[in-house]
Amino acid sequence: MHPTLLVCLCGLILSALLLAVRLNKSRLAVKGACVALLLSAALGFVLGKCVYVLCLLGRLLPRYGIAAFIRMAPTEFSFVGMLLGAYLGVVLTAKIFRAPAAKLLDAYAPSFALLSACVKGSEYFLGMHGVGAYLENEQLYFFPLAVKNEWDEYFLAVFMLFALAALVIFVLALLFGGKMKKAPGLLFDMTVYHLCVVLILCENLRAQTITWGFVKAEQLFGALICLFVLLRSCVKYGAKAHPHQDGPTSSLVRVKGKLRPDTVSPVRRFWPVAALFVCAGLIIMVIFALDGKIPAISNACAYWILGCTLAGMCALDLYASLRRLK
Repeated sequence: MHPTLLVCLCGLILSALLLAVRLNKSRLAVKGACVALLLSAALGFVLGKCVYVLCLLGRLLPRYGIAAFIRMAPTEFSFVGMLLGAYLGVVLTAKIFRAPAAKLLDAYAPSFALLSACVKGSEYFLGMHGVGAYLENEQLYFFPLAVKNEWDEYFLAVFMLFALAALVIFVLALLFGGKMKKAPGLLFDMTVYHLCVVLILCENLRAQTITWGFVKAEQLFGALICLFVLLRSCVKYGAKAHPHQDGPTSSLVRVKGKLRPDTVSPVRRFWPVAALFVCAGLIIMVIFALDGKIPAISNACAYWILGCTLAGMCALDLYASLRRLK
């Protein structure tokens, strides 16, 4: 077995063990973890391959035909597709055992971040597949920031940056997960959102990735997932409506000792989504600037804008998530 696939398999097993530990007081502890492991592995493999091939169908189909879907090349998998398969594996596990999917996903959230770190870290065994730009500064010639090729040239180890960030998200999910039980599904939503923010950054740094023209497919998928998660948080905000109020846009507030309906206006409810579209526009501008189409913006300035924009995206999710906890 290729070392990359072996590391991914180890990540799946570790994530299943962690899920079993987090479900230790539940009837799902062992059986649920085993079923989630099997379904996540199978669906992650299938969807990771299918998403990759479908994204590059015009190039792969003329060359390999239908065999493109069954080629075992470790570089020919979509990261987003693999994680989507892992997510569906947990959802199906909840359906099989008739358990609340949101609570099971929350229990799986740290495992999801750990699995992401293992999948990205496994790119170490793919040669120069997960690297970025050539590094000229010798002070940066150290692992995990850089890796070298057979000619002793050093390149930015983008895959390790993602893996380390995913480990940080993993630790945060373990530390703060208990404080989010009031909103089932929130911990998983936050974990996925921040993983996708890191993905947007790392895809911008990678030299080799799935592209449609100048559009990087994984980066686009990450942005769409962020949009979906943030929209979901905004929809759930104030969803506990007053019993005598129609619609999901009112919640209960205490006024002079009495509970009264608090109507949430659409602007107040969905402004984070509008702000996310502004962030998307800034990221597109950065992509054009790095491609040399906006000469007035230097590369250093473009990366500063990108960093601030991604930090703003994280702040939007934190704000929307805190509203769900109220």
